[in-house]
Order: sequence, then C-alpha cells, then structure tokens
Amino acid sequence: MLLILLQKALVYGCLGILIEFFFTGIGSLFKKNWKATGHSYLWMLPIYGGTALMMEAISQGVHWPFYTKAFLYVPVIYGVEALSGWTIKLIIGHIPWDYGKSKWTPFGLVNLTYAPFWLILAMAFDPITDFLTRLIHALTLVT
Repeated sequence: MLLILLQKALVYGCLGILIEFFFTGIGSLFKKNWKATGHSYLWMLPIYGGTALMMEAISQGVHWPFYTKAFLYVPVIYGVEALSGWTIKLIIGHIPWDYGKSKWTPFGLVNLTYAPFWLILAMAFDPITDFLTRLIHALTLVT
C-alpha cells in the first residue's frame, strides 16, 4: 500500500511539474518570449504529489460529481501552496514562486488570478486520478 502511495505521489508530482512547465511556457509567449520558456522548481515534486494524494482522499470521501468536488479542491490547492511557500521561505529565506506584492497575491504566497486555471485543473483531477488508478492496477497485474 505504501509503495502504491509513493508511486502515485511521484507520478502526480511529475505530472504537476509537466503541467506547470507547459503553463509557464505558454505564459511566456504572452510576454513575447518567443522561445516559449517554461519552468518549475524541484520543490514542486513533493508539493504536487502530496496535494494530489490529499485531493484523492477527499475524492474518495466525498461522493459528489467531479465538477462539484473541484470547488473543494481549489481551496486545498491554495492552502497547500500558501503553507508550502511559507515553509520554504522559513527554510531558504525566499519563495521560489514569489508573486510580488499586488493585491491579488496575499503575502506573495498565492496568486488569486490563477483561480480559473486551478478550477479547470481541479475539474480534470478526478478523471486523471481514475486513469492513474486503472493504470497502476494494470501494471501491478502485469508484473
């Protein structure tokens, strides 16, 4: 069971970094960076992995349609982002994804303007986790 959780956390973490890479790469095009440079941080691997496992637990405990559960997932995402940013700031002295001091970035920890994107991703979470669960189950039957 622990091995499956670690596998899922690793896959979720890698998937999160890949999504962030594409998101920031597309965003760089809007800043006229024609190289379409994307980026992420190694810090994000356990953050995305752990957040997804939390959301998976919520999904198993709350039997609502996936599009409704998304409204539970978004506060979880923001809460983990804020707590992670605060913790990393304590450890290294700054937040890698510091959003600045605009009115839409409380304490520089989260960016509220990303809420529509987080909601879209949250609505995709249950179908993604269903696929991942079936894939891991199929791979364990093969080995």
